[in-house]
Amino acid sequence: MLSRFVLHRVYRKMGERSPISFTVRFADGSEYRNKSEQAPVFTINYKYPRAERATLILSQMAIFNSEGGGGTNPVTRVLNWWHELVHSNRSLKHAKENAKYHYNRGTGMFRQYLDPTMTYTCAYWKEGTTTLEQAQRDKLEHVCKKLRLKPGETLVDIGSGGGSLLFHAYENYAVLGTNVSPTPDQNTAMQEEIERRGLEGKIQIQEADFRETKGVYDKYASLGVYEHAGYNQLEDWIRSMAGSLKDG
Repeated sequence: MLSRFVLHRVYRKMGERSPISFTVRFADGSEYRNKSEQAPVFTINYKYPRAERATLILSQMAIFNSEGGGGTNPVTRVLNWWHELVHSNRSLKHAKENAKYHYNRGTGMFRQYLDPTMTYTCAYWKEGTTTLEQAQRDKLEHVCKKLRLKPGETLVDIGSGGGSLLFHAYENYAVLGTNVSPTPDQNTAMQEEIERRGLEGKIQIQEADFRETKGVYDKYASLGVYEHAGYNQLEDWIRSMAGSLKDG
């Protein structure tokens, strides 16, 4: 297949420049290894030829854009338009399906590469930080300070994931928390952690889209979730945020 032949050349060019050993296993069972004398640090497995074609097309578009293509090329614009048409978060139904597609994969998989707090978003690497767990805890503390949390306040966290921000806010600032998330797996794992810590009644979960948030709160947080809402949902996001906060 021509696309596989070309993709093989693309990987070979990458492999010749990369100091990291890796293997690419194609759908027909053939392989490319850039450093045969070393064990691969990672392996890319292609199960279907269409995935190979998609990689080739998207990689060439990325090269076009990075070499002064003047922004998004026509193929990218069409693909973006089609994706937004089919998968837009405008409807609650699609938004929940999208969230489940990305995150309802069982906590076991995520535990393999997240830190013990099960925090997804970017960590905060202050000078001297040596572990991902510490960097994540520093990030949570940084956010709490920005929110100027006070004991007894209520905090709603949109898309809390494993609940690390809400746990940190309660245990360090005595703030009562609510997680709003449409993802059952994450919510189940978070509820189990709430019960394990004996925080029933202190931290609650609403299994819902951000537009379905119930109640009003002193403070509002959302780490790395606005991107999921989509640029066409900016007004809905701001409206939901305003409706979730107490006057003043």
